Amino acid sequence: QSDLQKYYAIIMFDGDNMGKLLSGSNLKNGVDLENFHKHLSVTLERNAKQATKIVNKVGKTVYAGGDDFLGFVSLNSLLKTLKLLNETFSNEVSNNLKSFVKDEVTMSAGIVIAHYKMPLHIVLNWARKMEQDAKKEGNRNAFAIAVLKHSGEIHKTVYGWKNNKEYNIENMHNIIKSLTEKHFSTNFIYTLEEEFSKLYYSENTTYDKDRFLNSIINMKKSFAKNEVLLSAEFWDYISEEENTMQEILDIINSIATTDFMKNFQYIQDKQNFKDVKYKEIL
Repeated sequence: QSDLQKYYAIIMFDGDNMGKLLSGSNLKNGVDLENFHKHLSVTLERNAKQATKIVNKVGKTVYAGGDDFLGFVSLNSLLKTLKLLNETFSNEVSNNLKSFVKDEVTMSAGIVIAHYKMPLHIVLNWARKMEQDAKKEGNRNAFAIAVLKHSGEIHKTVYGWKNNKEYNIENMHNIIKSLTEKHFSTNFIYTLEEEFSKLYYSENTTYDKDRFLNSIINMKKSFAKNEVLLSAEFWDYISEEENTMQEILDIINSIATTDFMKNFQYIQDKQNFKDVKYKEIL
C-alpha cells in the first residue's frame, strides 16, 4: 500500500484589477503609460520566476506568465507556500509599483484541495471558481479554499490575506497544529458549526427563528414564537436599544488580537498608568 497522500492542492492566482492597471486608470498623474507597461512587464516576469521557484521546491508549476499562475503542491506545504507567494507578490509587484499607481496592486488566489481520484477538469474548474470567489466574496486581495472530498462533500471558505497586518494563514496553521497535537478535538469544530447554524443563516447577526424552533423536539408545543428571543433580538430586548449585538461583536473584534493578553496585563500594572502606551491601548 502506497504511503503517498491521497489529497493534493492546486493553487491558482492572478493580480487584481489588472484591466485598470493596463488601461492607465490607476496610474498617478504624470506617469507615462508606455514606460509603465515596460516596467510592469519586467516586474510581473520577475514575480513569475520567483513564484515558480517557491512552488517547484514542494510541488510543480504548470504555468507562470504575466500575473497568472497555476501550480500543484502537497498539503503539508500548502499554507507555507501560500504565504510565501503572497509575500513575494507584495515585494516584487506591489512595492515596485507604488511610485506609479494610486491604489496598491494586490493578488487573489483560488485553492482547491482534492482527492487524487477526482477528475482533473473538475478540480481545475473549482480552482477558477475559487479565484473568482476570492475577488467577489473576498473583495479582492484575498484567497478562497475549496475542499473536494472523495465522498462528494464540498467545503469552501474565503479569507483576506491579512487581518490587522497579520496573516490569516498563520491562524489556520495554529488551528491545524492544535488539532494535530490533540489540544482539542475535531468534533468540537463540527459541533460548534452545527449549533451556530441553528441560530445564524446569513450575514451579520441575523437569525432564523423557525429553523431554531424546528430543531428542538416539542419546542413549538411549549413556546409561542413571540415568546422566544434569539440572537440580536434578545440583546435588543434587554438593552432597549437596536443593533446591540452587532455593537458587542464590533467591540469583541476590535480587542480580539494576538496582543490582547499582553496589553491587558500591561494596563493592569499600576506602574504603567502614566505611560503614553497605556493611553494608546485604552
